[in-house]
Amino acid sequence: MEKDIEALEPKERLQVLEKLMQYVIPKQQAVSANLDISRLSDEQLNTLVEELTKDIDDGNND
Repeated sequence: MEKDIEALEPKERLQVLEKLMQYVIPKQQAVSANLDISRLSDEQLNTLVEELTKDIDDGNND
């Protein structure tokens, strides 16, 4: 099989390898998240804001 693949034109070789990869590498699936913030408590909202802003540099280098 290796000799057969090597005998192919580069374009054809890539096509064969691409088709074989689907059996080895898992395909990504779309992921979505729906968040209704109106249903969150104040504590949950504060936690969410803290998590979203924890790595933001506020410009104060004190």
